[in-house]
Amino acid sequence: MKTIDEVYKESIEAIDRAEAMTEIAGEIKTITEALHKVELRDWSADQLSRALTKLAVLRVNLGAEMADNMAYYDMSYLNRKLKYAGEWKPTKDKLSKTLKRATIQDIDAEILQKLAEDYQNEIKQKHFAERLSIMHKATETLITALQSRLSLLKIERREAYHG
Repeated sequence: MKTIDEVYKESIEAIDRAEAMTEIAGEIKTITEALHKVELRDWSADQLSRALTKLAVLRVNLGAEMADNMAYYDMSYLNRKLKYAGEWKPTKDKLSKTLKRATIQDIDAEILQKLAEDYQNEIKQKHFAERLSIMHKATETLITALQSRLSLLKIERREAYHG
């Protein structure tokens, strides 16, 4: 059986290889790096508007990707539960032949050993889905901050115009 570290590293590697994740994350990172390089107050209304539009489109794509991965995680979970249920009676019968009295813990431990890889894959799917979810939420926060700055620029422009 793999160690926790091995499963975690495999999960990170799978996330890093995921095309949608790296493409969308890369574009979001480009925008956030631009924000770090130039003070937000120095961005023009046009630059803010373009960044907002790009982030909104990326967020929609990220949302679709997130929904697909959440569904895949749910399917992985259901698949494992169905396999577990299917293993219960045969495992109980097998253990009853070798043990005086097979307990629920004995049966459960045996089935968990059989389904260890399924559990690990399910955890990786959950990790990926959660990573997408966090990125989706963080993008919303970034959009809100940029919208706030754009609104402030509009107010400043109006005040300057009307003196």
